[in-house]
Amino acid sequence: MTDVLRRVKHWNDEQIRTEYEQLCRIHHTLLNMTEKEFENEYKHSKPWGFGFAPWESFYIDRELAFYDPVPNLLYANIPVLICVGENDLSMPETLAKKLYEQLVSKGLPATFRSIEKEVHQYKKYDVFAIMDTWLTSEFQSTLFTLNETDSLIIEKYSKIKELQDQLSALPYEGGDSDEVIECYQKASEINLSDAQTWFSLGLKLYAGNFLEESYRSFSRAADSTFALTFACLVWMGHIMDLQNKRTEAMALYQEALRAWPGFPVQHDQWNMVIDKAWIEERMKVPFKGIR
Repeated sequence: MTDVLRRVKHWNDEQIRTEYEQLCRIHHTLLNMTEKEFENEYKHSKPWGFGFAPWESFYIDRELAFYDPVPNLLYANIPVLICVGENDLSMPETLAKKLYEQLVSKGLPATFRSIEKEVHQYKKYDVFAIMDTWLTSEFQSTLFTLNETDSLIIEKYSKIKELQDQLSALPYEGGDSDEVIECYQKASEINLSDAQTWFSLGLKLYAGNFLEESYRSFSRAADSTFALTFACLVWMGHIMDLQNKRTEAMALYQEALRAWPGFPVQHDQWNMVIDKAWIEERMKVPFKGIR
C-alpha cells in the first residue's frame, strides 16, 4: 500500500505515516465502543473530518483488520479468481498476490490477475471480460481479445474514468478555472450520462463562477432516478435567483420540494445544509450567494 501511495498520490513518508496513524486511531476507537455508540453517535460525528457511510457495518469495520479469508475459501472448495487493480489501495496488489499464493499452496485452484494502472474502481468492462474468459475457459485463462464493440465501450469508459479522476482532484471551493472548464468540455464531448459526476461538476463550476455551465451541469444531473435530483433542482434555482430570474427560481424550488427524498445534502465547504427547510426558506428569500 505504501508503494501505491507513493506512485499514485505522490505522498512522502510523512504523509503516509500520518495516514496510517489515523487508520490506527480509527480502528482503536472502534475496538473500544459498542455497536449502539457507533450507530447513534460516532457514525454521524465526523471525528476525523469525514463521516461514515450509512451502510457501513460496525462489526465489519471493526474486525476487517483481523479477517482471514483463506479458511472460508478453502472450506468452500471452489475455483477462485482474484482480480485487482495495479494501484488498488483497498486490496493492494502485493496483499492480493500473497492471498493467491496461500490458496495455491493449500491446493485450491486459484487464478490471479492484475489490471495495469487501475485503482479500486477499475473499468468494469475489463473485469467482465476477464471473468467471462475465466469461466468459459473452465478457470484456465484470463486472457481475452476484445471485439470492436467492446473496444469502443472500454475507450468510452476510459475517458469517463480519466475525467472523473481529473474532476475529483479539483477542490469544491474553486481554484483552477481553466481545468474545471476543461472537465465540463470533456463531459459534454463524451456525452457523459453519470448524474453524480454532473452534480459534482456543477458544484465546482459554481465555485468558479461559471454559472451558465453550472446550471447546465445540474440540469444534466437532474434525473428522476438520481437520489440527489432535489439538490440539483435547488442549485438550478439558486442560479436563477443570482440571475434575477425569480419566477424560474420559484418553479425550480417547487419542483425540488416535490422531489424531496427525506434526507439532506450537506456542503461542508460552504457550511450549507440543503433540506426541506432550506428549500422553503429560499421560496421566501431569494438565494444571494455564498458568504
